[in-house]
Amino acid sequence: MIRVTLPVSRLIRLVFITFAVLFIHPSAHSKPFTESPKAQLVTKLPFMLTSRGIIILQGHFGAFPDTLNFILDTGSGGISLDSATAKHFHLTPSMTDETIRGLAQRKAGEFLFDQQLRLRTLKVDHLNFHINDYSFLSDAYNVKIDGVIGYSFLKSYIVKVNYEKLIIEIWSPGNIDYPKAGHVIKTTVTKLAAIGATVNDNRKIEGNFYFDTGADMCFLLPDKFIKDSSVLRSNKKILPSGAQGLGGRKEMMLTTVDEVNIGPYTLKKVPAFIFDDSYNVSNYPATGGIIGNELMERFNLVINYPANEIHIVPNAMFNTPFDYSYVGCNLILENGKAIIKDIIKDSPAHLAGLKNNDVIFGIDNNFTNDVEEYRNLLSKPGAKLKVFLLRGNVVESALVEVKSIL
Repeated sequence: MIRVTLPVSRLIRLVFITFAVLFIHPSAHSKPFTESPKAQLVTKLPFMLTSRGIIILQGHFGAFPDTLNFILDTGSGGISLDSATAKHFHLTPSMTDETIRGLAQRKAGEFLFDQQLRLRTLKVDHLNFHINDYSFLSDAYNVKIDGVIGYSFLKSYIVKVNYEKLIIEIWSPGNIDYPKAGHVIKTTVTKLAAIGATVNDNRKIEGNFYFDTGADMCFLLPDKFIKDSSVLRSNKKILPSGAQGLGGRKEMMLTTVDEVNIGPYTLKKVPAFIFDDSYNVSNYPATGGIIGNELMERFNLVINYPANEIHIVPNAMFNTPFDYSYVGCNLILENGKAIIKDIIKDSPAHLAGLKNNDVIFGIDNNFTNDVEEYRNLLSKPGAKLKVFLLRGNVVESALVEVKSIL
């Protein structure tokens, strides 16, 4: 989960690599065939969906009565709790030798062992929560993020995600009838699931990409993949961008890919971020990068890790245009104020004279102090917007022209 520097607070993944790859060896002795039991519905619950497709669902930690907000994240190799939430519960994590590897840092992992997660009537015991500071996610989504639910939970259940109804169903593992429409993707889940896709721009490249519902973007591609594959045309429009995640800020580039195919489905002019993957969170060359949920939210999903399958079927958002806007700054809510952060040099925000920590109190005729409304105004390519701001105690204004990455 990485926050990308764009007018809307896109969050890309901060991939937590804390796992050992699982190899399944065939037994030396044949085993009698036994039919799997039929999957049973365990519980269902509503979820909130951010403007870039991130799933936020509510649950409880241990016996504590507090209702917490968790991100459902197939890009997490475990399960985690926010450090401030752990402190609120007066819990002291244990330092371990396991490594948390993120966008800009590798660090030793802190854990709360043998804990319980409650999702409505479902109680999941013996979970080891690693501890991370998710304040940057809370700032980006304007809601307190208390944790991330990943592989430690997903490995034991079948999870149906309906983006149109904003409902998640959790089923026990077993035989399950997928919707008649759609496509089943076979995958091998070793903490993270990689799915096959074809990227077509300068040339067509087939590869495996991590499937990441916690990534607030369409594509995240390591620069080594771009160089080795020559997938992009030489005259491609590429703009500077940036990201914030575990370990701090990371410079990135932003472009589009002409065509992406997943199963029988084709998406065109797909935004893609390119970055120097210093800590190999993308696991290149085994995988070519990360497919995020700004793309995957266009499909209703059945995430069936026990069977190494993911069923996808296009939903009503499939043909929704992608966001091609480019302003080159981030807008977050901080202490009730809309604050400008992470301005990119020579971007429209920089050329308009905006500065880090400027307080936005109006855009054109909108003085609602609603960060989401301000972000939406800043996500319309071609728009010329008068931005009203406070710099210190001085009222200023600036004319910002929203550019396009196309």
